[in-house]
Amino acid sequence: MAAEMAAGGAVHAGRMEGARGRSAYRLSQDRSDHCLAVRRARARVCVHLRAWANAGLGGGTRGGIPDRRCSDRVRRLDRVALPLVVFYCGYSLLYLASVHAKSAPVRAYYTSVHPLLRLALSTAILVDRDILITDTGRQPDDYGRMGLPENLHSRHYRGADGWVHAVDLRMTGRGTLKNWGVQLYFWSMGFDTKRHVGTADHLHVELN
Repeated sequence: MAAEMAAGGAVHAGRMEGARGRSAYRLSQDRSDHCLAVRRARARVCVHLRAWANAGLGGGTRGGIPDRRCSDRVRRLDRVALPLVVFYCGYSLLYLASVHAKSAPVRAYYTSVHPLLRLALSTAILVDRDILITDTGRQPDDYGRMGLPENLHSRHYRGADGWVHAVDLRMTGRGTLKNWGVQLYFWSMGFDTKRHVGTADHLHVELN
């Protein structure tokens, strides 16, 4: 009886070992097939992208794509898009509506703000019409009037390049999600953002 049980256990162990071997082989094969499929899909995407790029930029016909029609469409799109982009950039750099500035001095300082920060501000205003800029450029004695110690390293001062590198946005009276969204937007654009409550709840946005 003991011999039969030992023989049965050996057979069962052999079957389990064989099953594990087949399972490991199938898993390895599945991984190999998956990697191959991913590489093939990536290659197809690259081929199609290159074909469309050639269609838009070059002459002749490549990959069965009509180059002339595609290039004409790209040219027509450029004729429309380029003037719009130039107009938007110029408008953003030079103009700030009074409803988005706390006071006349804040609005007057707007053209002293760094151009990259102005473009980011104007784009945010397109989405959030309630944005209010409470501060842009400052002088050292402004801190005394606000009841704050003078900050010798403030980014609200004109920098060596002649631009103001920081603005403050009002956070009071706005929804939490709205304020988080604005802060996330500027952070994702590469600006430093700090929530300050020194004189009033506001978001400090800084370009380094």
